[in-house]
Formats: sequence, structure tokens, C-alpha cells
Amino acid sequence: MTNALRTTFISLALLAASNIAQAADWSPYFVPAREEIGPSGVYLITPLSGLSLPGCNPATTYNYVQFPSTNEKLADRALASVYFAQSNGKRVRAYLESCSGGYAVASAIWIE
Repeated sequence: MTNALRTTFISLALLAASNIAQAADWSPYFVPAREEIGPSGVYLITPLSGLSLPGCNPATTYNYVQFPSTNEKLADRALASVYFAQSNGKRVRAYLESCSGGYAVASAIWIE
């Protein structure tokens, strides 16, 4: 393979890779408007838009951050963290991994 062809191939591969949705990312800090607890997990209500995660539409505003009940310990800790943050005037951020069923799905929570 010539150098010019190799350079072109590498450039195209890098360009294609840069357009792939990122795997996961921290949300901006937010104060949850309220929280809901259901059989499928804990939901924090806050509007998030422009998410470029697997299953997310960047043009859609997702109003819920879900901590799925498949990880019961995480859901319990997320709820406790939110209650702590609310009672102490703190904001939280969630580590978002994907979008599913109209929810931004999180796998971690951080208190400011």
C-alpha cells in the first residue's frame, strides 16, 4: 500500500470513528425537581438534552434519569444521595450510559 493510500485510509477511519456516539459520559450538575420510585428503578426528574449516547436522540429532551432496579444497591444509593443533596442544597450529576424507553440510563451518581 502506498503512503498516500495508507494516509487516506487512516484519515477516513479516524473521521468515521469521530462520528460514533460516545460510550458514556457524566451529565451536567442538576438539582432533581423530584424523584420517583417504581418497580423498574429510581427516576430523577430533570430535563437533559443533546445526549450523544447509545440509543439517544440528540434532538430529544430526556426528562428522567433512570437508575434501573436490575442494580438494586445502586438504585438505593442513588435515592439516598439525592435525598442528602436536596437536604444540603447540593447538586448531583449522573454517569449516563445510554437511553432506553425515553429515559437516560445512569450507572453512577456524584454529589457536588
